[in-house]
Amino acid sequence: MSIALDWDTAEEVAGGGGGDDLFYILQDGLNVFRVVSNPFQFEVHFHKKKGAEKIKRFISPKEGDPLKAMGETPSKRIGFKVLPDNEGKGLTPLDERLVKVLEVGPGIFNDIIKLAKDPDYGHPTNYDLKVTKSGTGKEGTKYAVLARPVEKCEVLTDEIKEKVAEKDIDLAKIYKESTVAEMNEYLNGGDTKNSTTTKKSTSKHTTSVQELDSLDENEDIFGSDS
Repeated sequence: MSIALDWDTAEEVAGGGGGDDLFYILQDGLNVFRVVSNPFQFEVHFHKKKGAEKIKRFISPKEGDPLKAMGETPSKRIGFKVLPDNEGKGLTPLDERLVKVLEVGPGIFNDIIKLAKDPDYGHPTNYDLKVTKSGTGKEGTKYAVLARPVEKCEVLTDEIKEKVAEKDIDLAKIYKESTVAEMNEYLNGGDTKNSTTTKKSTSKHTTSVQELDSLDENEDIFGSDS
């Protein structure tokens, strides 16, 4: 299920750089970026049917999800547009940064929500976020989320907002829900090749069905599970 949210009213979510020009992938060490859109929440299944070589990533549909009917619980994910700092130090002017999509799990999202509700910081478009990635592996990787002081951050001007809008990134299309038909096709023997988005074409199409070699590849393409 996919939901458009708002930073001012969004609540924390319970848990259950990139593959191409579109996605910003958090790297080891310090990552600095400015949030420039409202968040878009959705749920993801990672399913490998018997005999298959690859894992399928499906975005759970709001109704009739066959994997939920089989007892599988999808993972909550959140995507939003960002302006990453090219040097990772928060020193690159906003008008020199490229618009990307950052996809995260409940951990990072909830930390941003806490900052958004803190009167010392407020809406996350007003300051740069600093996310430090450390450790390795699904259980060992950790993320620490901090904010640069608002008074030390460049203002997000109308001109920069227009630049972001010109990029024409539609989160609702990027995170379009998988259809029940394509999920059933795969589960009943099909391979959903006609609906699968390749890593190279992700920036042009929906990611409703994605083929992965492993769960580690999901982090390489889309970002953290945290």
